[in-house]
Amino acid sequence: VPLRIAGSATAETTINGRFDDRVLHIHGVDVTLEDVRIRHGRTHRDAGGLHGEHGGGILAVNSDLMLIGVVLLENRAGDGDKGSPGGDGGHGGALYLTGGSATLVDVILRDNNAGDGGREEDNDGIHTTSGAGGDGGALYIVGSLTVTDAVIEDNRAGDGGDAGDDGGDTSGGDGGHGGAIWVQGPV
Repeated sequence: VPLRIAGSATAETTINGRFDDRVLHIHGVDVTLEDVRIRHGRTHRDAGGLHGEHGGGILAVNSDLMLIGVVLLENRAGDGDKGSPGGDGGHGGALYLTGGSATLVDVILRDNNAGDGGREEDNDGIHTTSGAGGDGGALYIVGSLTVTDAVIEDNRAGDGGDAGDDGGDTSGGDGGHGGAIWVQGPV
């Protein structure tokens, strides 16, 4: 059964993660979001504690999403942790979708960030690298994406982690791809 979440108006209806956690986690259900603002979602690190979690605002798996009149604002995927090697940053600051489709109509994607890679530390002379930055500052989509009438500005892919300075053989992590949007599938 599809789910519909509708606000009274984008400026009036806000779902705020308060930078504590992801705002919505959707798994295996089709969802329509209409006239809401998703703000200040923030993921942290995965269960292993090394890599950043994906989807700061929304994480959707095996789902079809329809966003109408939605604002995704100031959401952030998790940063990788320091270590040997450094952890990778999370993908999709505002939205991470895999195994489905996303249709965005009259949306605003502003000031969202993928996670930064973690710094390599304590490698004891063994060649390791720092974590890579996350891809898709606003959107990371493995599936299909349709966008109509969107404002997309000031989103950022994750920075690669700095190289360690303990004298070993280290290198910095690669920066993320797709400052605003990263898609694998039809657009």
